[in-house]
Amino acid sequence: MAKSRKIASTKAGKPADRQAPAAEVEVVEEKKGMSWEDGVAVITTVVILVAVLCVDYDLGHKFGAGMFFK
Repeated sequence: MAKSRKIASTKAGKPADRQAPAAEVEVVEEKKGMSWEDGVAVITTVVILVAVLCVDYDLGHKFGAGMFFK
């Protein structure tokens, strides 16, 4: 069997209570209101809903098979 070595203690090298000073952090306040990403999401949702309703209206008007319009 191989001999196992003892691992040296790290207590002598660094004291545990001494820590590096924390770096300063600049706090930036966010702008109020919608960003352009939020606007794009809202507009896309509205356009998709209108498209679904238009297709449903067309199916209901021509074939009587619409979900909302018959």
